[in-house]
Amino acid sequence: MSGQEGIPIPLVSEAQDVQYNPLANQFYPTSIEELEEDNTILRKLLWINHGCDRSALYGDDGEMQCNKCMIDFKRMSAKEIQTIWRSRWHKYVKEHPEEVKKILDKYGITSDDSEQ
Repeated sequence: MSGQEGIPIPLVSEAQDVQYNPLANQFYPTSIEELEEDNTILRKLLWINHGCDRSALYGDDGEMQCNKCMIDFKRMSAKEIQTIWRSRWHKYVKEHPEEVKKILDKYGITSDDSEQ
């Protein structure tokens, strides 16, 4: 698919349930099915790359769980996962304030930025 000046033109079969975003020069999902597929892909990427050793990951039968941090990436909402990570970050900050300060200083992050 291509058009003038490198702007992609969708084929008829590709245009169903998809809208073109000219600012991003790409297509983005508009149907529930496409959003669910994107959600699943992003959850799987997060599960695989969230930082725990791969030996802690359980993925049989479509599961996406981590036995180390006890997060179920398939069933927990994004807010629940964020809450767990934030609580662990706050605990780590309290237990290792000097180490955290070194890390934050290294990257020029202020304590207000680290709350996000």
